Amino acid sequence: EAICKYYENTNSNIHRGVHTLSREATEAFEVARKNIASFFNVANEQQLVFTAGTTDSINLVAQGLAKKHLSAGDEILLTAYEHHSNILPWQLWAEEHGGKLKVIPLQENQQLDYDNIASLISDKTKLIAVTHVSNTLGLITDVKRIKSISTKHHIPLLIDGAQSAPHMGIDLKALDPDFFVCSAHKMYGPTGIGLLYLSEKWMKELPVSKPGGGTIKTVSFEKTEYAEGALRFEPGTPHIAGAIGFSEAISFMRDIGVDALHQHENELVQYAQAL
Repeated sequence: EAICKYYENTNSNIHRGVHTLSREATEAFEVARKNIASFFNVANEQQLVFTAGTTDSINLVAQGLAKKHLSAGDEILLTAYEHHSNILPWQLWAEEHGGKLKVIPLQENQQLDYDNIASLISDKTKLIAVTHVSNTLGLITDVKRIKSISTKHHIPLLIDGAQSAPHMGIDLKALDPDFFVCSAHKMYGPTGIGLLYLSEKWMKELPVSKPGGGTIKTVSFEKTEYAEGALRFEPGTPHIAGAIGFSEAISFMRDIGVDALHQHENELVQYAQAL
């Protein structure tokens, strides 16, 4: 209904028009960003970038880091149970730029080998990228423990929250990752929309890899000055209706309560296993 309301009453491009519909659409889009930021306990909503989904978000980070922060011989640390979306972008970077992927192994007790993570880290390790919850095994990564390790070694951390955001409360202020990604369609929302959370540091330091209309402050053939905040990473006409629908899905989850959703899912699991 929220998506239909946008198309029926406010359908217009955003951030660049002065007419009524454009202003109303812009307001609805940015209100959606604020609502979603609040859900994830992010005080500055400009740290949330709307993307096409988890895969697009990870690629945005990979392409940006490849410009200035990753070099030949550098290493990226992943877990043994990553989704393809958090393997292929880094694998492509490694193949094209002479990088290397290292994998945190899974032990027989179905836990990551946390004790040996430090042994996999070297002065060439430039990123730790881990899934919060495995999409195949259902294993929950102790991201706080990994965050502690990444902080100790001054290595940025990316958390793939595609499978965690729909099923548990995510407090990004508490988790404090450098990057966090997830998709709306796994959270009762529309397809083709997701988010990339950037820490304050990486909001300023992540290079633009997808330039275009909407990302600029001033432009000329000689020099372009890019916008600040989320718009810097949102080229072209975004999925406006998708963002509004994503926000409505977030409100739905908030109204029911994430804890209630988690309890209901556990009850379904117990029921299925008893059959």
